[in-house]
Amino acid sequence: MINSYLNHRFFILFFIFIAQLFAPKIYILNHSIATDLFLIYLTYLSTHNSRSYIIILGLIFGFIQDIITQYELLGLFAMTKTSVGFILGSLNNYNKIWNKKIKMLFLFLTYLLHFIISSYLMYDRSVTPMSYILQLSFMQSIWTFLVVCIINKFILIDNKIIN
Repeated sequence: MINSYLNHRFFILFFIFIAQLFAPKIYILNHSIATDLFLIYLTYLSTHNSRSYIIILGLIFGFIQDIITQYELLGLFAMTKTSVGFILGSLNNYNKIWNKKIKMLFLFLTYLLHFIISSYLMYDRSVTPMSYILQLSFMQSIWTFLVVCIINKFILIDNKIIN
C-alpha cells in the first residue's frame, strides 16, 4: 500500500517536472508569465500534510526548479518555496476553520508574496523599476490562482484544495 502511494507521488512529481520543463510562457502586456506547477503541487500537498513536511518539500521543489529554470541564481526558488511551504502549512492547520473565501484570499496573498520575493531577488533593482516587479508579480499570482481554481474545479474530485 505504501509503495503504491509513493510510486503514485513520484509519478506525479515526474510528470510535473517534465511539464514545468516544457510549459509554455504566456505573454501579457510585454510580461512573460510561466505557470509554476511546483507551487501548485505544493499547495495541493499542503492541504493533506504537516507543515514540516511541506517545508522540506518546498526546499526540494525549489531546488529542482532552480536547476530547471534559474541555474544562474541557484537557491532563489529553494528559499522562496521553503518560506511559502511554511506559510502554506497553515492551510492544513486551518482547513476546517476557514471558509472558502478566506482560503482563496490566503492562497492569492501567499502566491503574491512568493512572486514578489522571487521577482525582487531575480531582477536587477538598479535597472528594473519596482512597479514592473509588482505588476509582474500580481499577474503571475492571478495566473497561478486561476490555474489552481481550474484544477480544483475540474481535476480534483474528492481532495479539493478549496472546498
